Parts: sequence; C-alpha cells; structure tokens
Amino acid sequence: MSLTTRSAFGVPFHLGEMRRLGVGEREVIEVIGVTQMFSSYTKIADTLQLESDMGDIAPVDPSPAPGGHRH
Repeated sequence: MSLTTRSAFGVPFHLGEMRRLGVGEREVIEVIGVTQMFSSYTKIADTLQLESDMGDIAPVDPSPAPGGHRH
C-alpha cells in the first residue's frame, strides 16, 4: 500500500521491516514488480468501471480488522 500511494513514511518503514526480516535485494525487486503489476490492473479496472466478479470466490468478510471496530 505504501508503495502504490508513494508514502514518504511507509515506503522506508516497510523496506526497513523487509530488510530486518532478511528479505534480499532480489526479493524486494520481485515484490515491487508484483505490486506494480496489480496496481496497474486495478487502475485499468477502475478506469473501465469494471465490477468485481470475485464475490462467489472471496465474499466480503464483515469482521473488523485486528484492532478495528465494526461500523
């Protein structure tokens, strides 16, 4: 998320966490490539105003995120 939003705080933070966990340069580059690919797909789908067809495969989970609250 921080990569696609170009977060000035998030990118260095998450890169630091990846490094702390032992992720190497090649793995970082792979993660960036996959992130950019899916970000591009999302932008195209948004531009074409496509509806999700994943409802039957991955229905929306109404439970709150850890530490989150129900709305």
